[in-house]
Amino acid sequence: CKARPIKFCLISDWVDNRKESTAHEGEISMKSNMRSLRLINPKFQLIFLGYMLAISAVAIGIFYVANSFFFSNFAQIGHSIGLPLDHVFFQFIENQRRAMNQVFAITSAVVFFVLSFISVIFSHRIAGPLHRLRSHMEAVVRGETLAEVKLREKDFFPEIARSYNAQLLFLRNNKKV
Repeated sequence: CKARPIKFCLISDWVDNRKESTAHEGEISMKSNMRSLRLINPKFQLIFLGYMLAISAVAIGIFYVANSFFFSNFAQIGHSIGLPLDHVFFQFIENQRRAMNQVFAITSAVVFFVLSFISVIFSHRIAGPLHRLRSHMEAVVRGETLAEVKLREKDFFPEIARSYNAQLLFLRNNKKV
């Protein structure tokens, strides 16, 4: 792993498991087809994750500001009708504001965690097929295989694999490869 670039080290188990294919060339065992949460393309996946977390932070911030504005308006209504500062109305508003802040803190943490997990899963469905196609093309260039490239069922861009496979079939049939 030390001699490989970082993106290959992070998925070395997946690459090593790919070699455990069945008798049919190019077919991947079920074990190697399983997802892992390791980063396939760290630069892309971390940028994608950053964007998703930034978007959620902005949305949560907007809701927090709207909530604060809501409670501030209630307090202004109390002041405008002449309620004393120690009135139960202001105590109620303050208790509700604290409760909502706790809800926002817990909700924000849950949203960040869930969104991080979902972002990694979706970035795998984007980066995984591209990595698999690149690795397969490199194997073809090295003369290791002429098999079709196969992607996981839920991966994005299956049309790219189909087009590549059609091209490979065309070249094989025309004896160019």
